[in-house]
Amino acid sequence: MLYSLHGNGQIDYVTARLVQDYSRSSYGNPIYQTESQPLFYWWNHTMWNDPEQDGVNGNERVYQENTEFDLSRYKPCLFNGQPC
Repeated sequence: MLYSLHGNGQIDYVTARLVQDYSRSSYGNPIYQTESQPLFYWWNHTMWNDPEQDGVNGNERVYQENTEFDLSRYKPCLFNGQPC
């Protein structure tokens, strides 16, 4: 998930969750069943890992510092040319 915490359209917070299951609705739209809490967080040029997936509570570990989130590698979900 991509977030603009300042509401200016610039991505400054990203979360990544594990996908448990994937299917399509009767209309063909993708449906993802994910873990309730993210496995990774990116914020303020740092990637954090939360192996316990218990939410932000202080036990997260630094995964990589001084890193930028590469939006060019993010492929948004499209269905019939429209965002999902």
